Amino acid sequence: MKEILPQLINEDVSYTGADIVPALIEKHRAEFQSSALKFEVLDLTRSAIPKNDLIFTRDCFIHLSFKNILSILRNYKKSSSKYLLVSTYTNPERKNQDVHGFYLYGRMLNLQKFPFYFAEPIELIVEGCTEGDGVEYADKSLGLWKIADLNLFKMQCCIFLAKISYLFGAKKLKDKM
Repeated sequence: MKEILPQLINEDVSYTGADIVPALIEKHRAEFQSSALKFEVLDLTRSAIPKNDLIFTRDCFIHLSFKNILSILRNYKKSSSKYLLVSTYTNPERKNQDVHGFYLYGRMLNLQKFPFYFAEPIELIVEGCTEGDGVEYADKSLGLWKIADLNLFKMQCCIFLAKISYLFGAKKLKDKM
């Protein structure tokens, strides 16, 4: 974004950047804020999201539990925003792992697999990530979806069933001990 923000000043585009970290928002306000570029502290899981043509969410979901991601996606839908451009990993062999609450180090998520089941993206931008010797993260991409098309009910059901399955699996294991 630091590469794009200066260019947006010269375009007929308004941009609102958001983060949960107040110090980061203050830094961006001092560096970039203008009549077209605004920065706000938001908790995407709870805060009302303003209506936008495009919500750009990069390297955020990788740190959050499935439940928190679902809360964010619900907020995005409530905002009546049109499109979501979001980080995703495209390797079909990847298995999405849930985390509890917030996971600092992140993990790779394929949004077309369990429990998200997003459809084929309208557009896919392969980032050309060179971390991990350019192999481990080679499938890191940005996917574009219409927010209205996201099936959050299916996602909620998958998360619920996975939790129930885990609880019963954990109980069976405990009973065997």
